[in-house]
Amino acid sequence: MDYAMYSRVIIGVCIVVGILLVLLLGRGTRQKDRHVSTGRTGSPAFEKWKKQISTNCSSQNLKDFQLFLTQYGGGYVKRRDGRVIYRDFLGREKGDLKGIFFHSVIPSRKISTEEKEAFRRYLCQIGVQGIGERPEYEKFDGKLRNKEEDLDEWEKKEAGNKGELLVRQYLKSLNEREYFVISGVVLKYQGKTRELDHIIVGNDVVFILETKAFGMSGSENGSNKAVLTIHNDNWVLHKNGHDKTLKSPTEQVTQEAALMKEIIENPFIDIKPVVVLANPSLVLEKKETLPYEVTKLKDLAAYIQANNKQMTSEDMQDAIRRIDKSRIK
Repeated sequence: MDYAMYSRVIIGVCIVVGILLVLLLGRGTRQKDRHVSTGRTGSPAFEKWKKQISTNCSSQNLKDFQLFLTQYGGGYVKRRDGRVIYRDFLGREKGDLKGIFFHSVIPSRKISTEEKEAFRRYLCQIGVQGIGERPEYEKFDGKLRNKEEDLDEWEKKEAGNKGELLVRQYLKSLNEREYFVISGVVLKYQGKTRELDHIIVGNDVVFILETKAFGMSGSENGSNKAVLTIHNDNWVLHKNGHDKTLKSPTEQVTQEAALMKEIIENPFIDIKPVVVLANPSLVLEKKETLPYEVTKLKDLAAYIQANNKQMTSEDMQDAIRRIDKSRIK
C-alpha cells in the first residue's frame, strides 16, 4: 500500500470515528434533556415539617416552615446536562399545603391575620390552587362562631378539604407499579383549561377523579349520615330531615374527560371520569346509568382494578408525558 492510499485510509477511519463520537454525544445529550422527576414520595423533610406545623402552628413555626419551603423548592424537577433547570412542588405537596392552610393556619390563634394572609399569598405564588380569595379570617377567630350564616361557606370549604385529604390518603394504597397518580393538577390544551382533583394512569385507561364531600358539612351532633339520590341527573341530598338539591357534576366531568381525550390522542386508551363520594357515612341511591362512574371511596379500588387491563409501558409513559406537557400547575 503506497503512502497516499494509506493516508486516505487513516483519514477515512478518523472521519468514521468522529461521526460515531458526534452521534454518541448527541444521544447522551438527548438523554440528559429528558424530563427527570425526583419520584412520588416527596422529601422526608417536607413530611416532617408537615407533621410539625400541623401539631404546633405558631407564628415562629410558620415563618420557619415558609423558609424551608423557599429553600426546598418542591419535588418536581427537570434537568438538562445534569443541571436543574426547573423545580416545582408536586401536586400532592400543593394539596398538602392547601390542607395545612385551611386546617392548621387559619384556625390558629397563635398567628396574626397579617401572617396568615402573607402565607396564603406565598402559597398562591407557588401554584397552590383553591385559595385564591382571601378568607374572612376575622369571622373564624372564635368570636362569631355562633352565627350560622358566617359559618356556612367555611364549613363547605372545610368539608371539601377533608374529603380531598381522605381521597389522597386512599390513593396512596394503590400499587405504584401499576398506577401513576397525579393530584391537584391544572391542564391547558388548545386554549382550554381545567383543574382536576386527581388523575390515575393505569394500564390501558386514564381515570379522572372528581371528589365530592356531600353530607360532610352542616352536621348535627357531629354526624355525617346522609342519603344521596340520583334520578334523571337530579342530585338530591337528604340529611337531618331536609332535602337539598345539588348541582349535577355531569357537565363538569364530561368536559374534563373530553379535554383528556384530546391530550392523550390514543384511541386504544380509555378515558374514564369518576365522581368519588368521600363521605364514608353517605348512602348512595342511584336509579340510572350515567356516562361516568359514581362510587363511594371505599369501592374505588375495586372499580379501578376491574377496569384496568393491558397496555404497553411505552403507551403508559407516553400518556404520562402528554399529560405532563399540558400541565401548567
